[in-house]
Amino acid sequence: LSDSAREIGEAIESFQDVTDSNFGLPIPLPAWLPTKRNRTFKKSKAFVDATLLEIIQERRESGEDKGDLLSMLLSV
Repeated sequence: LSDSAREIGEAIESFQDVTDSNFGLPIPLPAWLPTKRNRTFKKSKAFVDATLLEIIQERRESGEDKGDLLSMLLSV
């Protein structure tokens, strides 16, 4: 995870920039419209989703309880 921290931070920042800019639009553009913003949003979201799924899978496989939020969520 520490190797990907910069990339994750950039993806989340990009993801949030797009989300924030959509709040200022009088009529938000549909997500399916292939604008630069929508493509950036989808790419960033896909990267963050894949990274989170990898973290979750690694934790499930290890079975380790680190006493953090992820451990609590996986114990339910």
